[in-house]
Amino acid sequence: MIIHCIFNLSIGGAEKALARLAHNISVEQRIIAIKGGGIEQDLQRRNIDYIILMNCWKLSEFQKLCLSLRESTIFWGWMYHGSLISMLLCIFYPKRRLVWHFHHASVKAKDHKVVTINIIRILRYISRRIKPTIVYCAKKGQLEHEKFGFPSAGAMVIPNFLDQEFYDIEQHLQVAGRKSNPSFENIIKFIVIARWHPDKDIKKAIRFFKGLKDHGLMFSVDFFGSGLCDDNLDIIHEIENKGLGGCMKLNGLKNISPHLLQNYDALVLSSRNEASPNVVLEALCCGLLIISEDVGDVSRMVSMPPNFVGQIESKEALEFVVNLSTHGYSRRVQSIPKC
Repeated sequence: MIIHCIFNLSIGGAEKALARLAHNISVEQRIIAIKGGGIEQDLQRRNIDYIILMNCWKLSEFQKLCLSLRESTIFWGWMYHGSLISMLLCIFYPKRRLVWHFHHASVKAKDHKVVTINIIRILRYISRRIKPTIVYCAKKGQLEHEKFGFPSAGAMVIPNFLDQEFYDIEQHLQVAGRKSNPSFENIIKFIVIARWHPDKDIKKAIRFFKGLKDHGLMFSVDFFGSGLCDDNLDIIHEIENKGLGGCMKLNGLKNISPHLLQNYDALVLSSRNEASPNVVLEALCCGLLIISEDVGDVSRMVSMPPNFVGQIESKEALEFVVNLSTHGYSRRVQSIPKC
């Protein structure tokens, strides 16, 4: 049995990647999380068993946990906290194979909380002695971690993959290879998919859109994600302060389907820290342009023009959008999802 260890079951890239992986592995497995968070319904839909440690005061949950650990053959830690949990389990249940799955491309102290950077240092120390298999979802992440001192032996890169229930990578390649033709229809429709968190730097995206408005461009922006809703006074103030209230809509946490993505022209990614963001692949599959900070493996993922990867607040990013609005781009081309 494979035991997947993760800190929580929030709706994030790593958690979704775990759900997809568990769904596609035909061996017995179980997810152990310290607390829940939002993807429980998705796990239930996929018939994936999970245990939330905060519920283990219940005798039935505690018995299921103990039985799972005894029958385990692999402890698979997801991200730093989950990897620490998997390492601790190996102390009590030795002779299990240990796998760590890292979903960050940066190990710089400024990019993490103090607790997290200390966990990274503990894992680095332990990795030199017990030799876990380390899986990275981005090549840049592997390079940064090995430079920091993690062993290279046995390490591998497995990028996040698309949910093929909804997306077709072959059709994505066909779309990506098409040449630009007609102009944008009336206004440029942007979408931002993230969560309200310092790493996602939503305020940078708002400043980017302010630059477009100052240049006289017509556009609309829809925000989707946890915390990007009307009761977030911080983002409301930021939008109103930049005079963008009339062209921006906060939609909060909603299911992002291919049919929804196809209504937009471009995805804007303003993150300070990413590894292999799934949202970029999903947007590409639906024919959207990508305008992104150069973080993680985005530059590897977005290899075909017309797209922009760099500093989105730069003069080059502004010129890129102005040029597209002038000369046009075939947006929302015949679409891609299987559903």
